[in-house]
Parts: sequence; structure tokens; C-alpha cells
Amino acid sequence: MAKDFSNIKIERAERVNSMIEQATGKKQQQATASPEEVRARQNALKTQGRKGAKAKKIYISITPENYKFIRVYAASTGQTMAEAFNQMIDYARTDEKFLDAALKRLEALKNDIKNFTNPQEDEI
Repeated sequence: MAKDFSNIKIERAERVNSMIEQATGKKQQQATASPEEVRARQNALKTQGRKGAKAKKIYISITPENYKFIRVYAASTGQTMAEAFNQMIDYARTDEKFLDAALKRLEALKNDIKNFTNPQEDEI
């Protein structure tokens, strides 16, 4: 005579099996961020590992003095170096004196290019 196991509850075993499958199975594809979430994450610099929301990156060389300044400033304000650097760039973008000087440099460059492409007759 065979034993009857029909009255045994198997819910716990099913939960354990699903947990084992999750832990040992292939990882699911990462969710793609919505456009609003992308902007919010990029502005907050919280983009690591989020598909479609990666921050734009550039690699630049800076002087040892500037590197030390950014490192010390970031540590003193409790920010990462990237956050501190972005804060400095944001300030430069909104500072009136900085923008006026940059505009003057761009106008001078524009005039230099214009003179180079269309030289005056007396310059020939």
C-alpha cells in the first residue's frame, strides 16, 4: 500500500524553491528608466547601474593644485568630488561676471574667425 501525502502543505517548500531559483538563476534584465527618472537621477548624480540613466562622463587632466582643492572642498562639504566639481561648474554657468567674460572671449574668437575666412584687402 502506498502512502498518501495529499494532506501535506507544500506552500513553504514552494517559497523556498522560488527563493533558491532567484538566488541561483540568471539575473533579470535591468529595468529601463523613464525620461523623467533619467533627468532626476542625472541631476542628482545617482545614476550608477541604472540602464538608460547614466551620467555623461568626461576625462580631463587637471593640475595637482586643482585636484587637491577639489578633494579638500568636497570632503569639507560632505560631497563627492564629482558633486563638488559639478557645483563649481553650475556656479560658473550662472555667475554674471564669468558669463560676461566668456561672452567677450567668444565674440573675439568669432571676429578672429571672420577675419581669417574673409581677409580685408589691405591684409592681403
